[in-house]
Amino acid sequence: MKRLHAVVEHLLYAARHPLVKAGILACGVSGVIFLVVGVGYWWPVQRDYRNLVESIQTQRKAVVDTLHAANVAQSYRRALEGIAVLEKKLDYVSGQAELVRNLGRLAKKRGVKILSESYEEGKARSGYVPLYLNLTLKGGYRGLRKFLLDVPTLPSWSVVQEVRFERSRGGSRLIKGYIRLITYRKTKAQKPAAS
Repeated sequence: MKRLHAVVEHLLYAARHPLVKAGILACGVSGVIFLVVGVGYWWPVQRDYRNLVESIQTQRKAVVDTLHAANVAQSYRRALEGIAVLEKKLDYVSGQAELVRNLGRLAKKRGVKILSESYEEGKARSGYVPLYLNLTLKGGYRGLRKFLLDVPTLPSWSVVQEVRFERSRGGSRLIKGYIRLITYRKTKAQKPAAS
């Protein structure tokens, strides 16, 4: 403790020297100048940095909003096109015979053979009568798959409801497919009159 007290007394004695006083004053002044210059430089830079970050965030939000609006517009256009196609398919007037021909063409196109087909008409709802089709097909896996993918391209609104595949007996690579489709048709009261 005495040693620390002696050091402090020695420093106080040395501080009375005019050059030391001038040095302490110069250090104080330079510290204040350093602080003023540092704050004067740091404050505008920090403010500019904050403004730049806010500007970037604003522009990023604008870009994201624009992309979102474009995606919504594109989805809306696709939905309108889909609705137009669906309405056209629902307005398509065809009988069971034409549906059989269309399915036969589709099967032939994909190299698939229709082994059996059965039809059952459902109850009318909202002006449309569902026609249930049970098909037994035979062909290669790719042909059956492409046949299923082509069902929505039919002129009538046909939906695949159920599918079951199994290997044909006898070791062949052919596959048997059991497919249940629903085709929606307008009721006779809604069908347009023939001109």
